[in-house]
Amino acid sequence: MPYNPSTGVYSLPPIYLAVPATVIIAQQHNDPLEDLATANNYPRPIIAGGTGSNNKTSAATELEVVSYGSSQSLVAADSARARRNIAGAYSVKSGNYTAIADDIGVPLRFTAAATLSIAAASTLVSGWFLPVFAGGGDVTIDPDGSETINGQATLTVGNGTTTTIVCDGTNFFTFSKGLRVVTQFFTTSGTYTPTPGMAFCIIEGCGGGGGGGGTNGNATAALGGGGGGGGAYSRKLCTRTDIGASQSVTIGSGGAGATSTGSTGGTTSVGTLIGAPGGVGGTQGNTGQVGLGGSGGGTAAVTSGQMTTAGSAGGSGTFSVSATLGAAIGGFGGPSVLGGGARSGGAGSSVGNGIASTGFGGGGSGGYADRNGGVGTGGNGFAGVVIITEFVAE
Repeated sequence: MPYNPSTGVYSLPPIYLAVPATVIIAQQHNDPLEDLATANNYPRPIIAGGTGSNNKTSAATELEVVSYGSSQSLVAADSARARRNIAGAYSVKSGNYTAIADDIGVPLRFTAAATLSIAAASTLVSGWFLPVFAGGGDVTIDPDGSETINGQATLTVGNGTTTTIVCDGTNFFTFSKGLRVVTQFFTTSGTYTPTPGMAFCIIEGCGGGGGGGGTNGNATAALGGGGGGGGAYSRKLCTRTDIGASQSVTIGSGGAGATSTGSTGGTTSVGTLIGAPGGVGGTQGNTGQVGLGGSGGGTAAVTSGQMTTAGSAGGSGTFSVSATLGAAIGGFGGPSVLGGGARSGGAGSSVGNGIASTGFGGGGSGGYADRNGGVGTGGNGFAGVVIITEFVAE
């Protein structure tokens, strides 16, 4: 009874049928028994229901079994599906990786900053999904070719956060737990470092307010210096990619008030993302001219802010050479979008200094002197500010 080891099929020998009352010939007796002995000691092929091997190691190879520990082994063809049901199963990646169809449902835990490329959507089933945890740096998700994720060419998963990538058969989108809002304030220069998981942010800033102008001494004229202008405002919506690891923050100082023309406020900036110039200082009030208010900080020509607007101009001071008419009043400080300017000061037979602003980017008011030969000094402008509102994925 010959046996074919490649197919596991037995064949009847040419002479096998015994006839009653006749002598059994050796070919009918010996050959089938020898064939059975050979078959029972030969690895039975997979096609015939065997393992294709006579030991467990080669049997695992023949059956394409992938081992997941001493008590777990799964057939490779079904491994991705089955791994989703193994408590705590995940795959650790320490560098760049390309996700393929067999990664479906297997959480990827990255221990360093990396790029996660994804095979073409056409090679994945619609509904293919992949949990991703960034556990050692930002992970950039980069779909194949022109395919997108959440409508973008790439997506950054911030360090310390998770997301789940889903394929719709053409492109990709993500599921996250949600977003929380975090606000970072800068009243002094420093460095902006994004909160882990920051997906995008809104950056706002204003330049420093201009200083108020003063007066020269005159015994016959009522004089008021001009108020300083308010700092300009800039605003931009930025992605995590725009920010990178960090950005330098510069806060524009408030301009100093003076007996002559006040100083211009400093420019506020966040890297090259936004730039907001300071307000111009108010001019001096003297017998030859009115103390003009300083103009507001203009929009910087080089700024890359998404939206910018100039600050408000400061008010002009009073001017009178009449011996009896007109009071000495310094011009008010111009406001910025993020803070008010200083109020006007003066009136009556007096001399005085302008008022310093207390609002972000606000201008100082002008000094004043009323027919007494005194010298008034303008008030100081107030420094700018940067406010960054972050939207952080959880």
